[in-house]
Amino acid sequence: MRVIMAPCTKEKQSLEPWILEDLGAGYVLLDIKEELSKKREGYLEPDFEMQLGEEQIEALGLLNEAPIIFATIGVRQISSKVSSYYEIKRERWQNKEALLKEGPIWISCYSEQSFLASELIKTIRLLIEQAKALKKIAIIYLDSKPKESYFTCRSLTYKCINELLVGEKHIVLQIMRDEDIGACYLPSEKNFEPYENHFIYDKSYSKLMTKAIKKLTKKRTLVTQESLYQDLFYEQIPMSEKLYLPLQNNFKNKLSEQVGLNTILLGQDFYAIYDTKANIEQQRNDLKDYVMPQWTLPLVAQIPIHKSNDLYINENNVVTNAFKYRGEGVYIGIVSVEGVDWEEPLLRTSQGKTRISCIWEQEQADKGIYYTAATINTALEAEKILSDSRSEATFLLGLAGGKQGYYEAPASKAEFLVAKIKPATRNVQQLYGGEPHPLVALVPDVLIGAYKLIELAKLNQKPLVLYLPYHYLLEGMEGVNKYDRIFNELSHQPGLTIIMPVGEEADKKHRWLIEEGSSKEVRIQTKEEKLNIVGMICSEKAEVFQASLQLLGNETQRICIEEQGIYQTTAGKVESSGLKWDYHSGQIVIRFRIEQHTQSTWQLYLRTEDNKELRLSVSLCEQPVNPEATLSSWTALNTANPAPAKWGTMGVGSFDTKALVVRGGSGRAKHTNQTGLSCVAEGRASIRLKEQNEILCLEGTAIAASLVTGVVATLYSKWQQEKGKAYPNTKMMQRWIERQLTHLPNQTYPHFSQGSGILDLKKLEATLIAPLE
Repeated sequence: MRVIMAPCTKEKQSLEPWILEDLGAGYVLLDIKEELSKKREGYLEPDFEMQLGEEQIEALGLLNEAPIIFATIGVRQISSKVSSYYEIKRERWQNKEALLKEGPIWISCYSEQSFLASELIKTIRLLIEQAKALKKIAIIYLDSKPKESYFTCRSLTYKCINELLVGEKHIVLQIMRDEDIGACYLPSEKNFEPYENHFIYDKSYSKLMTKAIKKLTKKRTLVTQESLYQDLFYEQIPMSEKLYLPLQNNFKNKLSEQVGLNTILLGQDFYAIYDTKANIEQQRNDLKDYVMPQWTLPLVAQIPIHKSNDLYINENNVVTNAFKYRGEGVYIGIVSVEGVDWEEPLLRTSQGKTRISCIWEQEQADKGIYYTAATINTALEAEKILSDSRSEATFLLGLAGGKQGYYEAPASKAEFLVAKIKPATRNVQQLYGGEPHPLVALVPDVLIGAYKLIELAKLNQKPLVLYLPYHYLLEGMEGVNKYDRIFNELSHQPGLTIIMPVGEEADKKHRWLIEEGSSKEVRIQTKEEKLNIVGMICSEKAEVFQASLQLLGNETQRICIEEQGIYQTTAGKVESSGLKWDYHSGQIVIRFRIEQHTQSTWQLYLRTEDNKELRLSVSLCEQPVNPEATLSSWTALNTANPAPAKWGTMGVGSFDTKALVVRGGSGRAKHTNQTGLSCVAEGRASIRLKEQNEILCLEGTAIAASLVTGVVATLYSKWQQEKGKAYPNTKMMQRWIERQLTHLPNQTYPHFSQGSGILDLKKLEATLIAPLE
């Protein structure tokens, strides 16, 4: 007869010949004669029969609770939501590869007929092992029961399953009336009991699910081994994801040979590892002394161009011979996730040849394809499609240096360099940005694209005006990280001016500066369901604070996010890094993420200890990745530490030169050094592109920065012709641009919203004519 025996070392040794299988937790399955079983000292139980239920069920809210494995044991479940099937008696998987997918998984463990108690134990042990391997929690619904009622609940089989669950977060659910739970239970010897029951019972399936979700709401953390960075968000990045890992300056090339990881040059002796997270983790002990002490993965978004219904013609829209220099011998470069429309007449000569000297298209990290002018011209003649067409980068280059028909930009004789980079992957964007967007990129990819164009300009001994139309989303908002320092070094190179728009992210209700009171609360409002929201709270004076988050009106699910963890609520999952010192800013910060399932309003409570005044900033990840999420309280006229303030680049804001006011969304802050704002320029222009009869009227900060890009190219032309090749760098060119600015009366400069002044094309015209001092 087949019996299950409880742990008993002495008995187990003597019964070795009859052991069929080890069931786990010290329990074994034996096949012995009945008379032999009566002589045993250890607890024995027949391998009884489990009777199948007949219920086809719904997972209800459980499949919204990630990361979990929801498993059903009983009949085969017929549902499109089932990920994999496991046949209990044959121990056979169907569609097992689906277990590797991210998010919640439903496994239907089934049998065509009744199965045995030992098979139940083995199935549950298998599910627990799978959950451990996948770093998920198993919620197991047992839709079967012992055929003989006296084996229900307090049998040896149930005790074995409970002992498999000791120390785990996993849950087993079973429909059971209260009066049936202990109906067949008789107290036995003390060494058998007591034991903790990890089963959850209820007479209703829906109530079982409610209890399971409630239990999941309690704080839980990922089951991970020690990793290179003890960071909740880093730990959730899939092992297959390729990551950039900037190295400290004491990095030696020999290290890459020793550990076998892929190393790339980011620019001027700055190196980074670029490899899968799995490979990085394998070598973490060798890397700890060489990598930065804190993990960071900054994202930037390409600043959009806005279309206007107003036809607007300003000085740089009309062909004129007033500009003595038009960007001759100068490169205008752009790094974009879109690429450019190389067929666009704006970017071609009057003979139809391209003015694009080279396009570098990223394939992976620093590897990519070069399209030279010769290749592009051949494609133009053959009308062969080379790369992307129709992009905002095309507009921006055209506004800086294009020429077609009535339209002529300031640098209409410059050549163009283009780097097309990859957008950030969906995995990374969901963790560090919010809703994935095609115009979001990793800062290291922007840096690689910029460095490729800088090297091309050096190779051809021409100055480069590099336009980077990006703003930080969140991670780079506070402090100065390694990538910021690399960009700052590059901006000091002679013959290079880097220009960026400033402040497009201002006034989107995504940032709140708190400078008074000992407690505050703010709502995070969403307009759509299934939004992914990422935010950050910073203590500007590095003081410890308390923060909690809850669904509006639901006090029972208030989460203390100053503690690191993953929390489940009825409306979504909340992840928090907990209070941490930020290596880059010296502040104490909390990074949090809400992966919500329903349209919701979240209440954020903030307070200090001992009634001290709050000095905090609350930020949501910027548009476009959190477009439908806003704060109920926000700080107006504020730009959150944009890249130009830290990259050493020239920041340009948008201005209305007719109404003499700063346009909405331009760079603003209490102090100019918080934005990196150098100047403002006209932020509206009209342009006609190929195959379009209508004139496009465009506006925004990106338009203003594009105009200044063209202006700087004309100044480089003047310098080249009159001074030679000892070209100015970004800082020197910034001072030269200040001479082309005008000021409004009764204003003090530098101005919080105008920088050093307003670009005046009439002054530029005079500068280009006058001899260079």
